[in-house]
Amino acid sequence: MQYSKGDYIRYSQNGVCYIEDIKQMKNPVFQNNLKQFYVLKPVGNEKSTVYVPTDNAELTSRMRYILKKQDIDSLIDSVKKSSLEWINDRRLRAESFKKIIKTSDQQELLKLVSCIYLKKQEWAVAGKKLSATDDGILKQAEELIDNEFTFVLGLKKGQVGEYIRNRLGIDKK
Repeated sequence: MQYSKGDYIRYSQNGVCYIEDIKQMKNPVFQNNLKQFYVLKPVGNEKSTVYVPTDNAELTSRMRYILKKQDIDSLIDSVKKSSLEWINDRRLRAESFKKIIKTSDQQELLKLVSCIYLKKQEWAVAGKKLSATDDGILKQAEELIDNEFTFVLGLKKGQVGEYIRNRLGIDKK
Protein backbone atom coordinates (compact mmCIF):
# COMPACT_ATOMS: atom_id res chain seq x y z
CA MET A 1 0.00 0.00 0.00
CA GLN A 2 1.28 3.43 -0.87
CA TYR A 3 0.93 6.20 1.67
CA SER A 4 1.23 9.91 1.04
CA LYS A 5 2.81 12.82 2.80
CA GLY A 6 0.26 14.24 5.24
CA ASP A 7 -1.52 10.92 5.91
CA TYR A 8 -2.26 9.78 9.44
CA ILE A 9 -1.42 6.13 9.94
CA ARG A 10 -0.90 3.68 12.75
CA TYR A 11 2.59 2.23 12.90
CA SER A 12 2.92 -0.87 15.03
CA GLN A 13 3.37 -0.05 18.70
CA ASN A 14 4.35 3.56 17.91
CA GLY A 15 0.64 4.29 17.56
CA VAL A 16 -0.80 7.10 15.47
CA CYS A 17 1.79 8.82 13.32
CA TYR A 18 1.72 11.67 10.85
CA ILE A 19 3.65 11.08 7.61
CA GLU A 20 5.75 14.22 7.66
CA ASP A 21 7.67 13.39 4.50
CA ILE A 22 8.66 10.71 2.04
CA LYS A 23 12.23 11.33 0.98
CA GLN A 24 15.44 9.88 -0.34
CA MET A 25 18.09 9.46 2.31
CA LYS A 26 21.36 7.64 2.69
CA ASN A 27 20.80 4.10 3.81
CA PRO A 28 22.30 3.85 7.32
CA VAL A 29 23.69 0.38 6.51
CA PHE A 30 25.16 1.16 3.09
CA GLN A 31 26.19 4.79 3.26
CA ASN A 32 26.52 5.21 -0.51
CA ASN A 33 23.05 3.96 -1.42
CA LEU A 34 20.11 6.32 -1.45
CA LYS A 35 16.90 4.82 -0.23
CA GLN A 36 13.35 6.18 0.06
CA PHE A 37 11.90 6.45 3.58
CA TYR A 38 8.59 7.36 5.19
CA VAL A 39 9.36 9.98 7.84
CA LEU A 40 6.84 9.42 10.64
CA LYS A 41 6.08 11.71 13.56
CA PRO A 42 4.25 9.89 16.37
CA VAL A 43 1.26 11.98 17.51
CA GLY A 44 1.75 13.12 21.07
CA ASN A 45 5.52 12.60 20.88
CA GLU A 46 6.67 15.23 18.38
CA LYS A 47 10.31 14.90 19.52
CA SER A 48 10.38 11.36 18.15
CA THR A 49 10.84 10.51 14.48
CA VAL A 50 10.53 7.08 12.91
CA TYR A 51 12.09 6.24 9.54
CA VAL A 52 10.54 3.37 7.60
CA PRO A 53 12.10 2.25 4.29
CA THR A 54 9.35 2.31 1.67
CA ASP A 55 10.67 -0.89 0.06
CA ASN A 56 10.80 -2.94 3.28
CA ALA A 57 7.64 -5.08 3.13
CA GLU A 58 8.02 -6.34 6.69
CA LEU A 59 8.17 -2.83 8.16
CA THR A 60 5.57 -1.26 5.88
CA SER A 61 3.18 -4.12 6.70
CA ARG A 62 3.11 -2.68 10.24
CA MET A 63 1.63 0.53 8.82
CA ARG A 64 -2.09 1.03 8.23
CA TYR A 65 -4.49 3.90 7.88
CA ILE A 66 -6.10 4.92 11.15
CA LEU A 67 -9.64 3.79 11.81
CA LYS A 68 -12.67 6.02 11.40
CA LYS A 69 -15.23 6.49 14.22
CA GLN A 70 -17.71 4.12 12.58
CA ASP A 71 -14.93 1.51 12.26
CA ILE A 72 -14.14 1.83 15.96
CA ASP A 73 -17.80 1.49 16.94
CA SER A 74 -18.17 -1.54 14.65
CA LEU A 75 -15.07 -3.14 16.17
CA ILE A 76 -16.39 -2.61 19.68
CA ASP A 77 -19.81 -3.96 18.69
CA SER A 78 -18.20 -7.04 17.10
CA VAL A 79 -16.62 -7.89 20.46
CA LYS A 80 -20.13 -8.37 21.86
CA LYS A 81 -20.66 -11.16 19.31
CA SER A 82 -17.31 -12.93 19.55
CA SER A 83 -15.37 -12.90 22.76
CA LEU A 84 -12.07 -14.25 23.94
CA GLU A 85 -12.25 -17.20 26.29
CA TRP A 86 -10.59 -16.93 29.70
CA ILE A 87 -7.75 -19.45 30.12
CA ASN A 88 -7.55 -20.77 33.67
CA ASP A 89 -3.87 -21.75 33.52
CA ARG A 90 -1.97 -18.54 34.40
CA ARG A 91 1.10 -19.33 32.31
CA LEU A 92 -0.87 -20.28 29.21
CA ARG A 93 -3.14 -17.26 29.67
CA ALA A 94 -0.16 -14.90 29.95
CA GLU A 95 1.40 -16.41 26.80
CA SER A 96 -1.82 -16.11 24.85
CA PHE A 97 -2.48 -12.55 26.03
CA LYS A 98 1.10 -11.43 25.28
CA LYS A 99 0.79 -12.73 21.70
CA ILE A 100 -2.24 -10.50 21.25
CA ILE A 101 -0.33 -7.52 22.67
CA LYS A 102 2.55 -8.19 20.26
CA THR A 103 0.31 -8.27 17.16
CA SER A 104 -1.43 -5.01 18.18
CA ASP A 105 -4.54 -6.08 16.22
CA GLN A 106 -7.28 -3.72 17.41
CA GLN A 107 -10.09 -6.30 17.28
CA GLU A 108 -8.07 -8.86 19.24
CA LEU A 109 -6.99 -6.17 21.71
CA LEU A 110 -10.63 -5.22 22.26
CA LYS A 111 -11.56 -8.87 22.83
CA LEU A 112 -8.69 -9.13 25.29
CA VAL A 113 -9.74 -5.99 27.18
CA SER A 114 -13.36 -7.16 27.25
CA CYS A 115 -12.35 -10.60 28.52
CA ILE A 116 -10.25 -9.13 31.33
CA TYR A 117 -12.90 -6.48 32.22
CA LEU A 118 -15.53 -9.22 32.54
CA LYS A 119 -13.28 -11.44 34.66
CA LYS A 120 -12.35 -8.47 36.84
CA GLN A 121 -16.04 -7.69 37.32
CA GLU A 122 -16.86 -11.34 38.13
CA TRP A 123 -14.03 -11.58 40.64
CA ALA A 124 -14.90 -8.26 42.30
CA VAL A 125 -18.28 -9.74 43.23
CA ALA A 126 -16.42 -12.66 44.84
CA GLY A 127 -14.03 -10.28 46.63
CA LYS A 128 -11.04 -11.23 44.45
CA LYS A 129 -8.65 -9.13 42.39
CA LEU A 130 -6.82 -9.65 39.11
CA SER A 131 -3.27 -10.97 39.28
CA ALA A 132 -0.52 -8.42 38.70
CA THR A 133 0.22 -10.08 35.34
CA ASP A 134 -3.39 -9.86 34.14
CA ASP A 135 -3.66 -6.28 35.37
CA GLY A 136 -0.41 -5.36 33.57
CA ILE A 137 -1.62 -6.95 30.34
CA LEU A 138 -4.91 -5.07 30.64
CA LYS A 139 -3.01 -1.78 31.00
CA GLN A 140 -0.80 -2.57 27.99
CA ALA A 141 -3.80 -3.44 25.83
CA GLU A 142 -5.63 -0.30 26.94
CA GLU A 143 -2.61 1.86 26.06
CA LEU A 144 -2.37 0.34 22.58
CA ILE A 145 -6.06 0.97 21.98
CA ASP A 146 -6.08 4.35 23.74
CA ASN A 147 -3.64 6.09 21.39
CA GLU A 148 -5.65 5.61 18.20
CA PHE A 149 -9.12 5.78 19.75
CA THR A 150 -8.32 9.00 21.66
CA PHE A 151 -7.08 10.60 18.45
CA VAL A 152 -9.97 9.46 16.25
CA LEU A 153 -12.80 9.96 18.77
CA GLY A 154 -11.47 13.29 20.03
CA LEU A 155 -11.44 12.06 23.61
CA LYS A 156 -9.10 13.01 26.42
CA LYS A 157 -6.48 10.59 27.65
CA GLY A 158 -8.08 8.09 29.99
CA GLN A 159 -11.62 8.34 28.55
CA VAL A 160 -11.33 5.49 26.05
CA GLY A 161 -11.82 2.72 28.61
CA GLU A 162 -15.09 4.30 29.72
CA TYR A 163 -16.19 4.72 26.08
CA ILE A 164 -15.51 1.03 25.39
CA ARG A 165 -17.14 -0.20 28.60
CA ASN A 166 -20.24 1.94 27.94
CA ARG A 167 -20.50 0.62 24.38
CA LEU A 168 -20.12 -2.96 25.66
CA GLY A 169 -22.44 -2.41 28.62
CA ILE A 170 -19.77 -3.33 31.20
CA ASP A 171 -19.65 -1.62 34.59
CA LYS A 172 -16.29 -0.40 35.85
CA LYS A 173 -15.38 -2.14 39.08
